[in-house]
Amino acid sequence: MSDSTPDLPIPPTASMERVFPTLTPEQMDRVALHGRVRQVRRGEVIVEVGDVNARFFVVAAGSIETHRPSGMGGELVAVQPRGQFTGEATMLSGRRGLVRVRASEPSEVLELQHEHLLTLVQTDSELSDIFMRAFILRRMEVITHGLGDVVIVGSRHSPGTLRIKEFLTRNGHPHAYIDLDHDAGVQDLLDRFHVSVADVPILICRGEMVLRNPTNQRIAECLGFNEAIDHSQVRDLVVIGAGPSGLAAAVYKHVFVMTGAVPSTEWLRGCLVLDAKGFIKTGPDLTREELAEAHWPLTRQPFLLETSRPGVFAVGDVRAGNIKRVASAVGEGSIAVALVHQVLH
Repeated sequence: MSDSTPDLPIPPTASMERVFPTLTPEQMDRVALHGRVRQVRRGEVIVEVGDVNARFFVVAAGSIETHRPSGMGGELVAVQPRGQFTGEATMLSGRRGLVRVRASEPSEVLELQHEHLLTLVQTDSELSDIFMRAFILRRMEVITHGLGDVVIVGSRHSPGTLRIKEFLTRNGHPHAYIDLDHDAGVQDLLDRFHVSVADVPILICRGEMVLRNPTNQRIAECLGFNEAIDHSQVRDLVVIGAGPSGLAAAVYKHVFVMTGAVPSTEWLRGCLVLDAKGFIKTGPDLTREELAEAHWPLTRQPFLLETSRPGVFAVGDVRAGNIKRVASAVGEGSIAVALVHQVLH
């Protein structure tokens, strides 16, 4: 790879040679095997904001430029010459893209469909390392500089504001934050979107939609977090949560729920048997009376870690009787594999 790097209007937090690497001619030839050559006109848009599973491009001649449009105007992010490529973490996650990419001049690009890019990263370890590192570092740059498609207007004293910031951070989604307590010009922004201070926290989604104190589910819908999920496909197993038990369970494809030391199980009330504090009861902790009331349909008793609904397992902090330790959570998630296999077979 060469030392050429693009113009970048924001102070870098990582080496630009790693954020915007330049492929060698031999590496470009390997990419070309998975795509096609395309001629683009000056100003032609090849990637649009909001694209899902966007195509992947490598500049073969000329240059392309990346812009971050928003309701407050556009911003040039980078100009990329020959040998450099498009994309960041959304390229592989299936979420909506955050930027618009267009040709700076008459150019030639190598174009790969999303599925062909996936094939390439699975079969070419060298290119996979280059692409993955660049995608991750670009997402870090976007998060660090608040260059996403979300603006939060709120107060650090507001529980709703803290909840929304935590939700976006945990999902790795970049956002800008305007603090009502310190930003003197915030009233101009509120007037622009016809909202009052009483509506905070406010989330401006993709520069278009204004959400007043939205739920996490509403935010996920606006940003398309789950658009890549095919809801028509029947799945044997569903993983909810990503704590220690969740990660351990996911390795072996188990069903589990992990919600933390304080159970967030109101959504399960009436579906599963809970104890007095809201933790999910499993296995031998379920009494005959509770199973009868839950209409347990099988002649066998629930397996260890199995809830009052056959085939649904609870592990980790959310389970009644769990000792609330990482090692225990990991162990429970791993143990569930044999039980899941028994249910499926």
